[in-house]
Amino acid sequence: MNVTVFKNFNEVIVHLPLSAILEHIRDGRYRAQVETLRKLIASGDQKEYDKQKKSLLAFTPSGCFDGGRKLQYLIQYSGFIILDIDKLSAEQLDVAFKVVTEIPFTYACFRSPSNNGLKVLVHCDNSKFSHYQAYNEVKAHYEQLLNLPVDPSGKDITRLCFFSWDEGLYFNKESEIFKTHINMVETDIQKVVEQIESAQLDITNGYKDWLSIGFALADAVGEAGRNYFHRVSRFSSQYNAADCDKQFDSCLKSNKSGITAKTFFFIAKDHGIDISPVKSIPLETEKKESGEKKEKEKDKEKPKNNLFDIIERFLLRSYTLRYNVVTAKLEIKRIGQDCYEPMTDYIENSIFRQLHKSNIYVSMSKLRSILQSDFCTRYDPFQEYFDSLPQWDETTDYIQQLAETISTTDDELWQRCFKKWIVAVVASLIDPKVVNHTAIIFSGAQGIGKTTWMEKLCLGVLRPYLFSGTINPNNKDTLIHLAECMLINMDELENMNRTEIGTLKEIITKSAIRIRRSYGHNNESLTRRASFMGSVNTSQFLNDSTGSRRFLCFEVTDIQYQHSVDLSRVYAQAISLWKSGLRFYFDKEEVGQISENNEKYQIRTTEEELLLAWFQPVALSEANCFLSATQVISKLADKSRITISNGSLISLGKALKKHGFTKTKKGGVYVWAVKELTYDEVDANSRRAPDEMPF
Repeated sequence: MNVTVFKNFNEVIVHLPLSAILEHIRDGRYRAQVETLRKLIASGDQKEYDKQKKSLLAFTPSGCFDGGRKLQYLIQYSGFIILDIDKLSAEQLDVAFKVVTEIPFTYACFRSPSNNGLKVLVHCDNSKFSHYQAYNEVKAHYEQLLNLPVDPSGKDITRLCFFSWDEGLYFNKESEIFKTHINMVETDIQKVVEQIESAQLDITNGYKDWLSIGFALADAVGEAGRNYFHRVSRFSSQYNAADCDKQFDSCLKSNKSGITAKTFFFIAKDHGIDISPVKSIPLETEKKESGEKKEKEKDKEKPKNNLFDIIERFLLRSYTLRYNVVTAKLEIKRIGQDCYEPMTDYIENSIFRQLHKSNIYVSMSKLRSILQSDFCTRYDPFQEYFDSLPQWDETTDYIQQLAETISTTDDELWQRCFKKWIVAVVASLIDPKVVNHTAIIFSGAQGIGKTTWMEKLCLGVLRPYLFSGTINPNNKDTLIHLAECMLINMDELENMNRTEIGTLKEIITKSAIRIRRSYGHNNESLTRRASFMGSVNTSQFLNDSTGSRRFLCFEVTDIQYQHSVDLSRVYAQAISLWKSGLRFYFDKEEVGQISENNEKYQIRTTEEELLLAWFQPVALSEANCFLSATQVISKLADKSRITISNGSLISLGKALKKHGFTKTKKGGVYVWAVKELTYDEVDANSRRAPDEMPF
């Protein structure tokens, strides 16, 4: 049986027999890599271990794939289940290995790359449609024998298993096939359906029985039940293949309706089908008793439905619902429609009306309780979008292509900063621990397309997650935007005062969002997702003298805002770079470059302007004055008649530090080493070009 070897999680390398892969693990082909990983674990460097582990090749034990590692690319199902027993002590590992190798169903067992866990392979008799159910059966069996938990994340057919090294790998090619209960049930269903087909019998007496059969088959064998549902339904005069598929989709999404395969067998029996061959489920034999007792026993077999069951089935017949974890809102579409739309009061009231017209009487509060529950599947629109992207070819630099559609006064710095920023954008949408601490800011002439270019970063399905408007750091809506938006385009940035700019810097780096949403009953801790960008028409707009490293400011000279760069490939590259460990934050040297670049966008305070006009920073040995900040501000006040206040003194202190004036202590008082200029020197400097200034 062949399985597929992958690198970088999604790139197909080769198809190999499972036995050959096991031999590679045993013969030490990956020994050097695995030993390096185990040393990292032993040293406690989990972060580096996780990073280097990603470079290991991996394989898909449950099947062969072509074109990618998604279910639609599965070309052959292997029938193998992979169990992951992790986080074991050395003693537990030895005991578990001994127990596992004594279980007759164990096909292979080897130590994981970390050397603190086991990988166990078991061959089952199920089909790909019942893989999930088979996994749960095997998992439960081994957990009972081992008295240890098995990692539940291995339930998917697409599950990867990293290569390892274990010279003591256990391999039993004669292992017993694990007989799954679900396969036994499917065999019994097949026998009954064959009888129905032979008699060409319609057992779907009305909608209720037809619905019960669908729920029973979905509960028993999952997706595999679709074929049986069609085979049984086609003898009805009302049979329609499309309607049959829609109904079975609803049955699959019902998440345990309470109707089991037993119901299907009893409906078949009521129509004269012999169910005595059924062995997978204990069916009570009919006894020769009074009619009253028979009716009671039949009633026991009927599923008991409460009001919630009835409402949920009604909804599943007509709608598909999902809960958007980003916006915390329901989204709905009618069966047969292509697009979801947000749930509104109008739609909610329409559903309420339809329920009552169908004689299903329920209060609006109960209906909302169902809609705002795990009845609706949770989904993350960003994760879904990124999962759908084409894989980056690792050659074409789409991010560079997009950056080149912008011309600035410093293209090299712009392109470096943009690559880091766009990688941080996608990282903050996928990893809840990541916050993008920088904001792209464009300055330039009005009407050249700055805002258009920025907003084009959110096209198609991403468009609803763009906010353009005024940011009010003290407003609850702004905090919600941090959780619900991909990008926030800041308007009126140039009109913010110094206090507002300082608060904005705090918002840009804010990670913890705890808030109660409008109409919500409980406080929530929301995940920070949004990244910031903005544009201004003035050349100087930074008015906070404490620092501007959060702002990546660039003067735009030309924009190709109608570019044709494929943004899906830009984001695919960004994700790949992030996963490969690209450092999207800025180091100390880079922060210095950003601060230097931002200086020309900085609005200087009056105190700063006067300081640079009348004083020069010099070494201690070259100073002609040693003055305290108060003495400096007093001299400036004498020359310019500025008002002295605590605020002006604080502003001056920041300017002295910012421009590199040396601070020292004389006579127990802190003073600044300065060179005070004369009126003639100040006048001469004012006539010089900027590059001719002595400092």
